[in-house]
Amino acid sequence: MPKRRRYTSRNTRRGRYHFAAWLGLVVILLAIIGVVALTVSMVSIIKKANEHTDMMLELYDEAYPLIQYQPKPFASLEEADQSLLLQSAIFRLNEMENVRRLREKSDEYSYKQDEYGRLIIPVETIDESFKTLYGSDIQPQHQTLGESGGKSYTFEYDKANACYYVPFSESSSLYTTIVDKCKYNRKNVSIRVGYALTSDLDIDNHGNIVEPTASKIEYYQWYTFIKTNEDTWVLNSVENEE
Repeated sequence: MPKRRRYTSRNTRRGRYHFAAWLGLVVILLAIIGVVALTVSMVSIIKKANEHTDMMLELYDEAYPLIQYQPKPFASLEEADQSLLLQSAIFRLNEMENVRRLREKSDEYSYKQDEYGRLIIPVETIDESFKTLYGSDIQPQHQTLGESGGKSYTFEYDKANACYYVPFSESSSLYTTIVDKCKYNRKNVSIRVGYALTSDLDIDNHGNIVEPTASKIEYYQWYTFIKTNEDTWVLNSVENEE
Protein backbone atom coordinates (compact mmCIF):
# COMPACT_ATOMS: atom_id res chain seq x y z
CA MET A 1 0.00 0.00 0.00
CA PRO A 2 1.45 3.39 -0.99
CA LYS A 3 2.23 5.71 1.91
CA ARG A 4 -0.13 8.69 2.21
CA ARG A 5 1.56 12.03 1.85
CA ARG A 6 1.27 14.29 4.94
CA TYR A 7 1.02 17.45 2.89
CA THR A 8 -1.15 18.44 -0.06
CA SER A 9 -0.03 20.02 -3.30
CA ARG A 10 -0.75 23.40 -1.66
CA ASN A 11 1.75 22.54 1.05
CA THR A 12 -0.92 22.38 3.78
CA ARG A 13 -1.06 19.55 6.23
CA ARG A 14 -3.70 16.96 5.53
CA GLY A 15 -6.54 16.66 8.10
CA ARG A 16 -6.19 20.28 9.28
CA TYR A 17 -8.33 23.31 8.43
CA HIS A 18 -6.21 26.02 6.92
CA PHE A 19 -8.21 28.73 8.74
CA ALA A 20 -7.94 27.11 12.21
CA ALA A 21 -5.00 29.29 13.23
CA TRP A 22 -6.84 32.46 12.27
CA LEU A 23 -9.96 31.31 14.11
CA GLY A 24 -7.91 30.65 17.22
CA LEU A 25 -6.36 34.10 16.98
CA VAL A 26 -9.81 35.68 16.73
CA VAL A 27 -10.99 33.75 19.78
CA ILE A 28 -7.94 34.89 21.74
CA LEU A 29 -8.47 38.53 20.69
CA LEU A 30 -12.13 38.38 21.69
CA ALA A 31 -11.15 36.94 25.07
CA ILE A 32 -8.63 39.73 25.60
CA ILE A 33 -11.21 42.36 24.61
CA GLY A 34 -13.67 40.79 27.05
CA VAL A 35 -11.16 40.89 29.90
CA VAL A 36 -10.29 44.52 29.14
CA ALA A 37 -13.97 45.49 28.97
CA LEU A 38 -14.67 43.74 32.27
CA THR A 39 -11.70 45.44 33.90
CA VAL A 40 -12.79 48.87 32.66
CA SER A 41 -16.33 48.18 33.86
CA MET A 42 -15.12 47.14 37.32
CA VAL A 43 -12.87 50.20 37.60
CA SER A 44 -15.82 52.41 36.64
CA ILE A 45 -18.06 50.76 39.24
CA ILE A 46 -15.43 51.13 41.96
CA LYS A 47 -14.82 54.77 40.98
CA LYS A 48 -18.53 55.57 41.18
CA ALA A 49 -18.81 53.81 44.54
CA ASN A 50 -15.91 55.85 45.89
CA GLU A 51 -17.44 59.07 44.54
CA HIS A 52 -20.74 58.29 46.27
CA THR A 53 -18.92 57.41 49.50
CA ASP A 54 -17.08 60.73 49.43
CA MET A 55 -20.34 62.56 48.79
CA MET A 56 -22.08 60.65 51.58
CA LEU A 57 -19.42 61.61 54.11
CA GLU A 58 -19.35 65.21 52.91
CA LEU A 59 -23.12 65.59 53.26
CA TYR A 60 -23.02 63.91 56.67
CA ASP A 61 -20.52 66.52 57.85
CA GLU A 62 -22.67 69.27 56.36
CA ALA A 63 -25.83 68.06 58.13
CA TYR A 64 -24.13 67.24 61.44
CA PRO A 65 -25.12 70.52 63.15
CA LEU A 66 -28.76 69.41 62.75
CA ILE A 67 -28.14 65.66 63.13
CA GLN A 68 -26.78 66.09 66.64
CA TYR A 69 -30.13 67.59 67.75
CA GLN A 70 -32.08 64.48 66.63
CA PRO A 71 -34.69 66.45 64.64
CA LYS A 72 -38.25 65.28 64.16
CA PRO A 73 -39.04 64.31 60.55
CA PHE A 74 -40.13 67.02 58.13
CA ALA A 75 -41.09 66.86 54.45
CA SER A 76 -39.82 70.37 53.68
CA LEU A 77 -37.88 73.10 55.45
CA GLU A 78 -41.10 75.09 55.93
CA GLU A 79 -42.46 72.22 58.04
CA ALA A 80 -39.32 71.89 60.16
CA ASP A 81 -38.89 73.25 63.68
CA GLN A 82 -37.59 76.72 62.77
CA SER A 83 -35.91 77.24 66.13
CA LEU A 84 -33.98 74.01 65.62
CA LEU A 85 -32.81 75.09 62.17
CA LEU A 86 -31.59 78.37 63.66
CA GLN A 87 -29.92 76.58 66.56
CA SER A 88 -28.06 74.26 64.21
CA ALA A 89 -26.79 77.22 62.16
CA ILE A 90 -25.42 78.81 65.33
CA PHE A 91 -23.99 75.52 66.57
CA ARG A 92 -22.18 75.12 63.24
CA LEU A 93 -20.26 78.34 63.88
CA ASN A 94 -19.47 77.21 67.40
CA GLU A 95 -18.05 73.94 66.09
CA MET A 96 -16.04 75.72 63.40
CA GLU A 97 -14.52 77.94 66.06
CA ASN A 98 -13.65 74.93 68.18
CA VAL A 99 -11.93 73.19 65.26
CA ARG A 100 -10.01 76.34 64.33
CA ARG A 101 -8.68 76.78 67.87
CA LEU A 102 -7.59 73.14 68.04
CA ARG A 103 -5.79 73.31 64.69
CA GLU A 104 -4.07 76.57 65.48
CA LYS A 105 -3.41 75.54 69.10
CA SER A 106 -4.87 78.87 70.11
CA ASP A 107 -6.78 80.08 73.16
CA GLU A 108 -8.01 83.15 71.30
CA TYR A 109 -11.50 83.46 69.79
CA SER A 110 -12.40 84.89 66.39
CA TYR A 111 -15.34 86.74 67.96
CA LYS A 112 -15.54 89.34 70.67
CA GLN A 113 -16.79 88.24 74.09
CA ASP A 114 -19.14 89.81 76.61
CA GLU A 115 -18.63 90.00 80.38
CA TYR A 116 -19.93 86.43 80.76
CA GLY A 117 -17.45 85.02 78.27
CA ARG A 118 -20.10 84.45 75.61
CA LEU A 119 -19.17 84.87 71.96
CA ILE A 120 -20.74 87.89 70.26
CA ILE A 121 -21.67 86.64 66.80
CA PRO A 122 -23.14 89.09 64.23
CA VAL A 123 -26.54 88.21 62.80
CA GLU A 124 -25.19 88.43 59.26
CA THR A 125 -22.64 85.71 60.09
CA ILE A 126 -25.42 83.47 61.37
CA ASP A 127 -27.47 84.24 58.25
CA GLU A 128 -24.57 83.01 56.09
CA SER A 129 -24.27 79.85 58.15
CA PHE A 130 -28.01 79.25 57.81
CA LYS A 131 -27.81 79.74 54.05
CA THR A 132 -24.94 77.26 53.78
CA LEU A 133 -27.02 74.61 55.52
CA TYR A 134 -30.47 75.27 54.06
CA GLY A 135 -30.09 77.46 50.98
CA SER A 136 -31.58 80.87 50.20
CA ASP A 137 -35.22 79.83 49.74
CA ILE A 138 -35.87 80.01 53.48
CA GLN A 139 -34.81 82.68 55.96
CA PRO A 140 -33.93 82.17 59.65
CA GLN A 141 -36.49 83.26 62.23
CA HIS A 142 -34.27 85.13 64.66
CA GLN A 143 -35.11 84.62 68.32
CA THR A 144 -33.54 83.85 71.69
CA LEU A 145 -33.08 80.12 72.18
CA GLY A 146 -32.93 78.15 75.44
CA GLU A 147 -33.95 80.90 77.86
CA SER A 148 -34.80 78.37 80.59
CA GLY A 149 -31.22 77.11 80.70
CA GLY A 150 -29.63 80.30 81.99
CA LYS A 151 -26.88 82.28 80.29
CA SER A 152 -24.60 79.23 80.04
CA TYR A 153 -27.06 77.45 77.72
CA THR A 154 -28.89 80.32 76.03
CA PHE A 155 -28.33 81.70 72.56
CA GLU A 156 -29.46 85.24 73.31
CA TYR A 157 -30.68 87.36 70.39
CA ASP A 158 -29.95 91.09 70.60
CA LYS A 159 -32.03 92.69 67.86
CA ALA A 160 -30.85 96.24 68.63
CA ASN A 161 -27.19 95.33 68.17
CA ALA A 162 -27.85 92.72 65.43
CA CYS A 163 -25.97 89.94 67.19
CA TYR A 164 -26.26 86.82 69.31
CA TYR A 165 -24.57 86.10 72.61
CA VAL A 166 -23.48 82.47 72.35
CA PRO A 167 -21.88 80.41 75.14
CA PHE A 168 -18.92 78.47 73.79
CA SER A 169 -19.61 74.76 74.14
CA GLU A 170 -19.18 71.41 72.41
CA SER A 171 -21.81 68.89 71.38
CA SER A 172 -23.61 67.27 74.31
CA SER A 173 -25.82 64.87 72.38
CA LEU A 174 -26.86 61.62 74.05
CA TYR A 175 -26.40 59.83 70.74
CA THR A 176 -23.44 58.78 68.64
CA THR A 177 -24.26 58.75 64.94
CA ILE A 178 -22.95 57.02 61.84
CA VAL A 179 -23.75 57.30 58.14
CA ASP A 180 -23.89 54.03 56.20
CA LYS A 181 -25.97 54.35 53.02
CA CYS A 182 -26.45 56.77 50.14
CA LYS A 183 -29.13 57.04 47.44
CA TYR A 184 -28.23 59.31 44.55
CA ASN A 185 -29.84 60.76 41.44
CA ARG A 186 -29.43 63.98 39.50
CA LYS A 187 -32.04 65.88 41.51
CA ASN A 188 -31.37 64.78 45.06
CA VAL A 189 -29.17 62.75 47.35
CA SER A 190 -30.28 60.92 50.50
CA ILE A 191 -28.01 59.61 53.24
CA ARG A 192 -28.98 57.23 56.03
CA VAL A 193 -27.92 58.21 59.55
CA GLY A 194 -28.03 55.73 62.42
CA TYR A 195 -28.43 56.84 66.06
CA ALA A 196 -26.96 54.82 68.93
CA LEU A 197 -27.11 55.77 72.61
CA THR A 198 -23.56 56.72 73.58
CA SER A 199 -24.07 55.16 77.02
CA ASP A 200 -24.61 51.75 75.35
CA LEU A 201 -21.38 51.81 73.35
CA ASP A 202 -18.11 50.11 74.25
CA ILE A 203 -14.85 51.89 75.03
CA ASP A 204 -11.59 50.71 73.44
CA ASN A 205 -8.20 50.33 75.16
CA HIS A 206 -7.37 53.96 74.40
CA GLY A 207 -10.53 55.33 76.01
CA ASN A 208 -12.27 56.09 72.72
CA ILE A 209 -15.89 55.26 71.97
CA VAL A 210 -16.18 52.27 69.64
CA GLU A 211 -18.17 53.05 66.49
CA PRO A 212 -21.67 51.60 66.82
CA THR A 213 -22.56 48.44 64.94
CA ALA A 214 -26.01 47.76 63.48
CA SER A 215 -27.08 45.96 66.66
CA LYS A 216 -26.48 49.13 68.68
CA ILE A 217 -28.52 51.45 66.46
CA GLU A 218 -31.72 52.71 68.08
CA TYR A 219 -33.20 54.15 64.89
CA TYR A 220 -32.34 55.46 61.42
CA GLN A 221 -33.19 58.67 59.59
CA TRP A 222 -32.84 59.59 55.92
CA TYR A 223 -31.53 63.11 55.23
CA THR A 224 -32.35 64.31 51.72
CA PHE A 225 -30.45 67.09 49.94
CA ILE A 226 -31.41 68.95 46.79
CA LYS A 227 -29.18 70.78 44.32
CA THR A 228 -29.39 74.58 44.26
CA ASN A 229 -28.98 76.97 41.36
CA GLU A 230 -25.44 77.53 42.63
CA ASP A 231 -24.76 73.81 42.00
CA THR A 232 -24.45 73.02 45.72
CA TRP A 233 -26.38 70.57 47.87
CA VAL A 234 -28.58 71.79 50.74
CA LEU A 235 -30.68 69.85 53.22
CA ASN A 236 -34.37 69.69 52.32
CA SER A 237 -36.08 66.96 54.38
CA VAL A 238 -35.68 64.35 57.11
CA GLU A 239 -37.56 61.06 57.21
CA ASN A 240 -37.60 58.25 59.78
CA GLU A 241 -36.83 54.80 58.43
CA GLU A 242 -39.64 52.39 59.27
